[in-house]
Amino acid sequence: MPRSKHRPACYDAFAVPRIMVSPGALDMAGLLVLPRKEDFDTITAQQACSIIREVSMPEAEAERLVERLKKHNLQQQSRHRHLKLYEGQPEVNVGIVSGQKICFAL
Repeated sequence: MPRSKHRPACYDAFAVPRIMVSPGALDMAGLLVLPRKEDFDTITAQQACSIIREVSMPEAEAERLVERLKKHNLQQQSRHRHLKLYEGQPEVNVGIVSGQKICFAL
């Protein structure tokens, strides 16, 4: 899901309630990362949906972006027909700060 906003309003230090959330995990791959246990334990489905809606690009805008990217890709392919383009899925690497214990829940 493409984003139109980097952080939701609830991430702000003065927001009530403040929810420390990273909706950009793997570029909106459907993961909502909540690094603080109190946020994980108290977030509601309604809040999670609201956060995703707030930072997501509106559907019509996303569709226009997809069409622009398709057009650009076709132009690049026609310019570089002699080159073999990578056709697989990109590999995603995520750096993790070291710590004595790192836990994940998906």
